[in-house]
Amino acid sequence: MSVWRYTAVPAGASRPTQGVISAPSLDDARDALRSAGMKPVRIREVPEGQGRSHHRPVLSTAGLRQMLDAYLRRRRLTAKAEAFDAIATLLRSGITPLRALRVLAGSHAKTSGVALLARTLADRVAEGVPVSEAARLSPSWFDDAECAVLAAGERAGELDESLSRLAERQARAHDLGSRLTAVMLYPALVTVIGLAVSAYLSVRTLPQLTGVLTDSGVEIPRLTSAVMEAGQVLAANLLLVTVLAFAGVIGTAAVLFSRQIRVPGWLLRRVPAVFRRVKTAESFLSLAELTESGLTLVESVRVVAPTVSGPLGSALGRAWIAVADLIEQGVAFENALDDEVWFTEEHRELLAAGVQAGELPSTLHRLGERERRSAHRLIDRAASLMEPAAIVLLTFFVGTIVLAAVLPIVKLQEIIG
Repeated sequence: MSVWRYTAVPAGASRPTQGVISAPSLDDARDALRSAGMKPVRIREVPEGQGRSHHRPVLSTAGLRQMLDAYLRRRRLTAKAEAFDAIATLLRSGITPLRALRVLAGSHAKTSGVALLARTLADRVAEGVPVSEAARLSPSWFDDAECAVLAAGERAGELDESLSRLAERQARAHDLGSRLTAVMLYPALVTVIGLAVSAYLSVRTLPQLTGVLTDSGVEIPRLTSAVMEAGQVLAANLLLVTVLAFAGVIGTAAVLFSRQIRVPGWLLRRVPAVFRRVKTAESFLSLAELTESGLTLVESVRVVAPTVSGPLGSALGRAWIAVADLIEQGVAFENALDDEVWFTEEHRELLAAGVQAGELPSTLHRLGERERRSAHRLIDRAASLMEPAAIVLLTFFVGTIVLAAVLPIVKLQEIIG
């Protein structure tokens, strides 16, 4: 039994009240409050061991596990897309889900991740567990949104169609994510290589050149001295610099991935738009899939909120939870998208038109595709700017080292002359 902290409006009251309630799940907690004549505004689970305390740890074991599962799901996008597509094709041929899973397991190397997953799912399905529930027991492969789509497909007798939609979703996410990673990785590699080469030359090569000047009593050029000192400091503190860089990466990841750390709005607004477009595109497309599968809008939003992964995903997830809370209070969907960091006037206008025309799923899909195309254009623009910037940065590093090496040579020529 879980403990849930709630904010709800009692019947006949105008102001919400807060409290805690015990229930097996979020839906049960919401139903219990409604049965008591209260209108839920916000419900969140109290982590185990905290009781009624209002304080929450920055990171918990469960939170770290969720971060690891989200990371593994992102790494497996391509494998999942291939598996979904293969199972959907087999189901369309009249093969049962159990047989399709066993065929998939046999068509891959026994030690491959897909084969292990297929065998695990097949064993669960053979025990009478639905495919969606079997998938829910493997959180490092499937998120809640994917399980909800599978469950809706099973209820409608269209599991193959649900799998096909999920395969397309995985392929889209992998394409967008890989392009963004490639754009960011290139200047980072150039910077690291440039610093490494500069440090090596300043510690090994430049001291040999300046040794002759020192022996001759000639002053070493300032630029050469500065480069040598910087290289020596970097080399002497290489371990410390590495540890600090690693700690910085881990700390940044913890802030961006944790759902318990709130990134300030002013900082979110300064994050490049491409990162936000990638996240909103995934969310809108997931909402389209869930609403097409028969889930209500509020249910779809609540399913999508915790599944938004990657950097900034937790911030967008909280925004979607706030949207779901507003919808439950009777606010129109388009008006509930009042977070200016994530949602624009264009989003609200398009969704208002879609709701009025009774075409919300298709509108969400078009909006998601629109965000995805916009993200592609922003990534292409970033690539066109970062590549020459990386070359300029590398030229700066190499040019500085070359100039620092040339100046002592000029000095030597003056002495010889």
